[in-house]
Amino acid sequence: MKKYFLFDDEQISGKTYVLRLFVSVLLLVFLVGIWLVASTAYKRARSFGWDEGFSIVVAFLIIIHLSVGAWPDSVFESGRIFIITIPLYILQLYMIFKNAIPIKSSSTGERIGRRIGKYVYGSSNINKGKEERKKNESSNDSKNNAIEELKKVKELLDLEIITKEEYDKKSKELKKIILDN
Repeated sequence: MKKYFLFDDEQISGKTYVLRLFVSVLLLVFLVGIWLVASTAYKRARSFGWDEGFSIVVAFLIIIHLSVGAWPDSVFESGRIFIITIPLYILQLYMIFKNAIPIKSSSTGERIGRRIGKYVYGSSNINKGKEERKKNESSNDSKNNAIEELKKVKELLDLEIITKEEYDKKSKELKKIILDN
């Protein structure tokens, strides 16, 4: 329960944001809701990757936005108040519907995912994918090395350090590696 009231970097989705705002409005009677609104808005803003200072400003603005309903009617008579409320509505909608920055996986989550994958799919399929990736990477590395070596051999031929026959022999070997023949 304590985590809901902390100003930390917990990432929350738009759906969670709306649910927490709903609960905080119910808790406004006890004045605890104001703190919950602020912490929820702060966490949602941090989910977008916004810096701490701007997230605090957003939390304050969301509190103002949710309190508009409690303002006296005389405030709205001039019509100028909409200059403030319209941007606040836009901010609120942005906070609800904008996709957050994805959470980077932790090493613990990866380990648990691997265990589940081994259990469900068996370890052979997981290792097969790794082996195939390593094979492709080593193949690309050897191709790149062969291309670089071919360039060097061509340079040696241009400088007349090696003969045309030596160049042809070496380029034939390297072309086999490059073209996977």
